[in-house]
Amino acid sequence: MIAILSDTHSRRGHELEGEALTAAREAETVIHAGDFTTETALEAFQNECDRLSAVHGNADEPAVCERLPTARVVEAGG
Repeated sequence: MIAILSDTHSRRGHELEGEALTAAREAETVIHAGDFTTETALEAFQNECDRLSAVHGNADEPAVCERLPTARVVEAGG
């Protein structure tokens, strides 16, 4: 399973719950298309997701932008 998320805009953590949190934990690949907002939120995603591929967005703090590229190619399932 591939989970695709974006625009989580969190100041505290990933703030996922229910089916979204289950999908992020169980997915073979989690793709986040930007706008974690804070480094705390990015780190929360990294702790929950075994395989996180992410880019930064226009609402991300400079610390997040320094850690993530603006674009990324993800190959899954073959």
